[in-house]
Amino acid sequence: MKTYLYNRVSSGKQSKKDGLIRQSESTDVLEFIKTHKLQVVQTMEYVGSSFCGKNFDSETVLGKFIDEVKSGKIVTPVCLCFENWDRFGRDIEWKNTKRFLDLIDVNVSIGVVSMNIIIDQNSLAKNSDILQLVVNDIQRARKESQRKSGFSKRNLLVKLANAKSGQKVYFGGQSPRWIIGLKSNEFTRDEQMLKDIHNIFNLYLEGNSCVGIAKMLNAERKETLGVSRKNPTNKESKTHWFNTTVRNVLTHKSLTGWCKVNDFESDNYYPEIISPTIFLKVQKLIAQNAERRGGGKTGNIPNIFRGILYCKCGGKISARKARVKEHDYNYMACRRSQVNICKDKTIWKMNELEETIFAFILEKTPDEMLVKAKPNSNDAVIAKLKLELNSANIAIKTTLALIDDIKDMPELKTKLSELNERKRLLNEKIASEELMNNVAKENPIAVASFKELMQGSNHDALSDAADSIHTRLLDNKIRKGLRDVMPEIIHRITCDLKKWEFDVEFVNGTKKHYLFYA
Repeated sequence: MKTYLYNRVSSGKQSKKDGLIRQSESTDVLEFIKTHKLQVVQTMEYVGSSFCGKNFDSETVLGKFIDEVKSGKIVTPVCLCFENWDRFGRDIEWKNTKRFLDLIDVNVSIGVVSMNIIIDQNSLAKNSDILQLVVNDIQRARKESQRKSGFSKRNLLVKLANAKSGQKVYFGGQSPRWIIGLKSNEFTRDEQMLKDIHNIFNLYLEGNSCVGIAKMLNAERKETLGVSRKNPTNKESKTHWFNTTVRNVLTHKSLTGWCKVNDFESDNYYPEIISPTIFLKVQKLIAQNAERRGGGKTGNIPNIFRGILYCKCGGKISARKARVKEHDYNYMACRRSQVNICKDKTIWKMNELEETIFAFILEKTPDEMLVKAKPNSNDAVIAKLKLELNSANIAIKTTLALIDDIKDMPELKTKLSELNERKRLLNEKIASEELMNNVAKENPIAVASFKELMQGSNHDALSDAADSIHTRLLDNKIRKGLRDVMPEIIHRITCDLKKWEFDVEFVNGTKKHYLFYA
């Protein structure tokens, strides 16, 4: 009978030894094949866990085998042979029993070396005890996997206890990929990976998008950070960079030294790779770009103020395209009005708003556009917030320590929820204050970019540039540059469309109320 020999080991480390080879070439396997007159037409190998049934996924060799049998590509009867039921799988008992019976139902015989038997429809019909033996072995395989899982969980609990006591612990697969071990009480790092991470952050801060960075890295054939050295793969999602791959790197908080495993959390556990200031700046850019990136397929930038332009109702204002007397125009309207949430259905020509705002900005001196640096008292605010955060952490630990004394669990959950919410708010305030400490350094760069886009190197030149606003705003390259720099200068524009007036709030806190045609 034509036979497909299925071999599986749970890790790449095993495969480097003789796990897969043993399952194909052991004396027992060879004798079984000879005794039952099996003709091995293909040896299928899989490296990975079977505890959750992943070895049956459609992308695995076993999954593909089953699909090809069902589609008729593999003509039955055939035999699926493996060493023992541990190799077949360690998923939940009823699921693996069903998979076994489904194969029998489509005329696939099951050869189990350890049982020295070929199981098919006829043998099950003649001897129902075989099914009970199969179920028993499937149960044993599951329990063995659960026993090993228990070892892993207990090992993790020991590691967590050591980490909480102040020791440095390598959490293995739960550690960031750039941490590859612990030596002499210091974390060992993948230096090449860290170079790639720094490069990604620099490229993003230079104005490149996640998609653009992914294209660059693919062109350079850079290895992704998700590829396992133990289990190499050709799977595209693992070997190619995508915008989400880049974004995952940019938002990985562990780069600042942060660590969280189960209930253990520390802000200064790992070596600091990216400073908190740079990390927060990038998070701010990511949030802004989620709002203002994009445009038409032809490269048009219809809304320079995307992400900072709001209706008085609180809804966002978007740009819409219209054609009037063979001319294309961009109009702006409240997005909520399109679904009848906002009653103000007034529309404005986008260019009128843009020219008005830029004329107003050009009236201001560069110094007036800068965020006035807060005095060092801001450091005192941060210190005070961190003390509050420390108190919140102590309160959480104290509450957890009293768990045995608190019989009312809902009360405990409520108290912990309140404390965790307090902790979250304090972390947000600290991040905001720390970011404000650096705005004064960032904003001059934004103003310089703005001046360059408007062809002015000083205030006088900026004033002269007012005459060319209309012409310059027709250039999509300039529009893109202005869109990217606006959130560094303007915090929010709130429009009362019906009254034809709007408020501009700069990041330095100054405001301007403007009325059209006043």
